[in-house]
Amino acid sequence: MTSVNLTFTLFFYALVGGILPVIIWLLFWLREDKAKPEPKGLLLESFVLGAIIVFLAYFLEGLFVTPSLTGQLSDFFTNSGPFFYLALVEEGLKFLAMVAIIYRNRYFDEPIDALVYIMTIALGFASMENVLFLLNTITTGEPASIFLFTGGLRFLGASVLHAVSSGLIGAFWALAFYQRRSIKILAVISGLILAITLHGLFNFLIIINDGQMMFSVFLSLWIVAMILLFLFECVKRIKPKLNKLI
Repeated sequence: MTSVNLTFTLFFYALVGGILPVIIWLLFWLREDKAKPEPKGLLLESFVLGAIIVFLAYFLEGLFVTPSLTGQLSDFFTNSGPFFYLALVEEGLKFLAMVAIIYRNRYFDEPIDALVYIMTIALGFASMENVLFLLNTITTGEPASIFLFTGGLRFLGASVLHAVSSGLIGAFWALAFYQRRSIKILAVISGLILAITLHGLFNFLIIINDGQMMFSVFLSLWIVAMILLFLFECVKRIKPKLNKLI
């Protein structure tokens, strides 16, 4: 096999392994909006934008966080800062991407849309992260078992984390969709803070214990995912205020 063919094959495996599992998650969440689905073109645009901002996120993270900070940590209050900074960058960029997508978007017209757009962006972000991680796993000569293990972990952990943490922003936005502007802004800020906190804690707890708390952390993350699914159902039942119809 030539080097060109080998490179293409490795990239193909990473691309499929990184994106296909995320598509499964995306289709699962989009089923919640089957009553009045968003245009496929806008969803694709949201997904692609989420994937692109990964590179901006890595650039901003690289400006302030060095590799040494991802080693063994011992003191939460003095050493957890980098993890929350990373979460701030990633959740902030996903939120700004959503704002860009929905700006003057006539299809953004019901509460559940807030969840749909930001989770599509978040899963686009997760897909590109997955591809880059898997490419790194392949190019460093790791065996196929490590490739599959890494892909599985990202399917169960990191991809869910991105969807759930950003989904909280969308849920808070959706719950305040028909409220006055000040309440809506407060709700979105609260959701953003909660998303950053969840994301930062996940990163910190996984790395601080060298993966020893992985099962507990993943279980907690899936509990939050179930809560988000419940919020989806609540959001679908929100009706416009009377004064919005006059």
